[in-house]
Amino acid sequence: MSDYAIPSDVIQQLEEVATDEHRNVAELLGDIVRAYIARRHDEKISAETARFRAAHAEIRAAYADRYIAMRDGKVLDHDSDVSLLRQRVRGQYGNAAILIAFVASEPVQEFRIRRPRVERIGS
Repeated sequence: MSDYAIPSDVIQQLEEVATDEHRNVAELLGDIVRAYIARRHDEKISAETARFRAAHAEIRAAYADRYIAMRDGKVLDHDSDVSLLRQRVRGQYGNAAILIAFVASEPVQEFRIRRPRVERIGS
């Protein structure tokens, strides 16, 4: 575990909020960081979705009717079985924000954002 220096004014604000919410600072800080990480993940997936839609014609030409895993505008892997694709991608990239999408005839699809769930152990 690493130690990080938090500015004293931030610590004071954290203590005030924790007191107002009848919580301890460590618990509050953990929740804040988890929320930030989740929001960042969602923003990355949204950006990747925009890249998918912009490059749909080229992607469709190569991967029609298959699932793709896409990051930074590049197709990392593809498969006809989304479960196998997801398993490989998670094995190789962990919890990185990677778009997994079916390459249909039209680029507009409903995407479901998935991220690992973090649960608190003990209290």
